[in-house]
Amino acid sequence: MSRSLWMGRGAGEGSGALPRPLSGSPAFSNRVSIYSFLLSVLVILVHAVNLSENGAVLSESAFWGRLTIPGYIEDFFTNTLGQVAVPGFFLLSGYLFFRTLHGPDGIPGKLSRRLKSLLVPYLLWNSLHYLARLLTGNASLSLTECIEAVFLYRYNSVFWYLFQLLLLSGLAPLLYVILHTPWLRGLFPAITLAAIYNSFDIPYLNEDALFYYYLGAFFACRGRAFFEQGRFGFCMKGSGLQIQPGSSHLSEWVNAALSSDKAKRLRDKTAHLSEWGFAAPDSDKAKRDKTDLPCGHGQWIINPVAAALFLFLFIAAEFMKRRALLGGMPSFATILVVISRSAGALSCWFLLGCFPLPEARPYMKVNFFLYALHYPLVRAAAKLLAFAGFAPQDAAACPWKEWFLLLPYFLLPPLCVLAASKGASLLKRHCAILWRLLNGGR
Repeated sequence: MSRSLWMGRGAGEGSGALPRPLSGSPAFSNRVSIYSFLLSVLVILVHAVNLSENGAVLSESAFWGRLTIPGYIEDFFTNTLGQVAVPGFFLLSGYLFFRTLHGPDGIPGKLSRRLKSLLVPYLLWNSLHYLARLLTGNASLSLTECIEAVFLYRYNSVFWYLFQLLLLSGLAPLLYVILHTPWLRGLFPAITLAAIYNSFDIPYLNEDALFYYYLGAFFACRGRAFFEQGRFGFCMKGSGLQIQPGSSHLSEWVNAALSSDKAKRLRDKTAHLSEWGFAAPDSDKAKRDKTDLPCGHGQWIINPVAAALFLFLFIAAEFMKRRALLGGMPSFATILVVISRSAGALSCWFLLGCFPLPEARPYMKVNFFLYALHYPLVRAAAKLLAFAGFAPQDAAACPWKEWFLLLPYFLLPPLCVLAASKGASLLKRHCAILWRLLNGGR
């Protein structure tokens, strides 16, 4: 699927519809809620552009230095920071799908639950948008238009993300095979990037979305301890130090080497590692941390290091992207866009693991409803501003108007969150069935 150099569709026209949170560690579920809420706020900023026609035009103007200070501020939140939001949602969706998938037999059950959490609200919201267009005379009643509106999100453009997520969920059996084929699981991201570089078009599917989703699935299958708790794949078992099962063929060799009598003496010498992300399962510390992952407090070291490294990669890729565009290498610039957005999303995730998080408030847990509701609210605000004489072309002719427009730009996220929170409360109280349908049973 084609994408713009200035703002790929996979990052600039939608939000993340997070699947239903899975049961497990309360700390992990809380981190998922806060992370997805922050990404939702960024998505609203992406769509709240009011100093240009859209984010792509704003990005191009910033690239060629044609903006004022308010324009550069808006461009930073829209086209730099905001562009990590949708990749972050794809990554998290892939992770949550494969997180508790322990075999191919579990895929049908996962897909059946996706019918309720993704397909039902996708069709219902698209139908409501089509009905609204019919009632306002902006659409015609025909079979072709009805199919395009309900199944291909013609009048609900932000649901392109949900459409992509449905396709990616359908690819779960193939991705499972890839993830459990040792020589292929590390090669597949390179294959995907090569396809993006050569503009290889997969019908209906965004290739960059596939990359982000697979990245999350890879962490779920091969790096869950690192992703969730900031710990290496090592643990203390029996009489010695062992690498977490399934990490590599090297683990088998190391574990065999440590099965000798020397491992008993090694256990005593490495007891202090429990405070750095390693602990023996039969220790008091392991008994306190009742999880199925290696225990300890390595997150206080590993998470900050990971956040810093991914942040560095994000910044470096952004600078290299500009150099690539100036050097006439648009295909390479597209690869750097994918890398920078992946790194930015991961940096935000690991940053949240650097310190104890407060409990997510109720308004942080209606992200799907916020996703579905925010775009009409943002567009309505844009029309009101234009009616009041604050259209982008009007602001360009009057510098003080540009500074003024930053106010509604930054006010729209909290206003949309407030509207979604109150709307969700009303629907839950007065029409619970409709709420479950609109929200995918979340």
